[in-house]
Amino acid sequence: DLQVPEEKIICYDDLRAVATTCSARMLYNSLCADTLFPTSGKRVLLFSHELSLTGAPVVLFYMAQMLKKNGYHPIVVSPLDGPLSARFLEEGIPVVVEPFISGKNAALGAWMRTFDLIVICTLVFGEFVGQLGADFPVPVLWWLHEGTEVYSGWWPRAKPRVLGKNVHIYAVGSRALRVYEEHFQNRDAKPLLYGLPDTNPHPEEGFHPRPAGKKLTFALIGTVQARKGQDLFLEAIGLLSAEERAQAEFLLIGPWTDSVYPEFNQKIRDMAAELPEVQLMGPLSMDQMDALYPQIDVVISPSRDDPMPVVLPEAMRFYKTCITSVETGTASVIQDGVNGLVCQVDAQDIANKMRWILEHQDKLAELGRNGRKLYEDTFSLDAFEKKALQAGAECLQDQA
Repeated sequence: DLQVPEEKIICYDDLRAVATTCSARMLYNSLCADTLFPTSGKRVLLFSHELSLTGAPVVLFYMAQMLKKNGYHPIVVSPLDGPLSARFLEEGIPVVVEPFISGKNAALGAWMRTFDLIVICTLVFGEFVGQLGADFPVPVLWWLHEGTEVYSGWWPRAKPRVLGKNVHIYAVGSRALRVYEEHFQNRDAKPLLYGLPDTNPHPEEGFHPRPAGKKLTFALIGTVQARKGQDLFLEAIGLLSAEERAQAEFLLIGPWTDSVYPEFNQKIRDMAAELPEVQLMGPLSMDQMDALYPQIDVVISPSRDDPMPVVLPEAMRFYKTCITSVETGTASVIQDGVNGLVCQVDAQDIANKMRWILEHQDKLAELGRNGRKLYEDTFSLDAFEKKALQAGAECLQDQA
């Protein structure tokens, strides 16, 4: 509109590339010093879309931790700093906060070529993965965590036009794989489930029965948004009889998102206000949740779209019964009625599952023990370590 010729206009990404190249080159070169990287072992560069204490960044932290334990030399890069960076540094894993993660950042691209393996976490980096080019020489493990909602949003603009032959795609479970395959029909992907540390201080003690006189506690843990299904949970509670509701208490735990979903958040507050048995608890830290899990009997994930919710294996660590909807990746590893319960994305079916538990509370011990075994076999750090090391070896082997 200012009549400036188009060839005289530089886009924002290019401007940032010019502004950051000098300082970035100095930083990257210092991190390639032989004093930092021993001559033995593989150099691994891990990309996290942020350094918050949320799902994908946290499980990438566990991956970096176990890679280091097994002789790799990891460094983490993220465009956004956060509390997780302190945990990386405590483990002796360097962190680089680089706002300009782009294939147009020549210094970053040159630095990446000095590594043996690149791990890129989440679909957020789709455009960046494409910018690496068809002949990028270092093997890339692209680890996807997303469900339908992300693909239907900004994905068409971020989808890589080219995927290099060295890009190997993994996803956290069957649902994330299925959604991915709907958008990448020409590239195969493999499952790579995450793992969580065992924060149960006394797993050897097994299932703890609820104290006499204490009501059964159902909890939904997750960010307040339609995808997580808080409205379905509250509607299901309302379908229970007054006598059934009197036997239980219901917790809604998780951060509110008024700035993003104001109408849905208000709807949840209004629905909860009509149900005196419901308690709104807001967000809790990981330590606070670990202290609360022993007081919960059943954790519900009625999500409409959730590739692999972390709260379910978290609860399984404490021998808690889990109810999950068919639209979570976790549903593919739960045997209904054996190590958990699976429900439809439907308030009536959720109510039926809660009613069944109220009527069969003697089954909670068996469900809890089997759920704990599912955590140990599938979601523990030991299980994750084997799968992650195998995935890394597969990427490196294809490069050899």
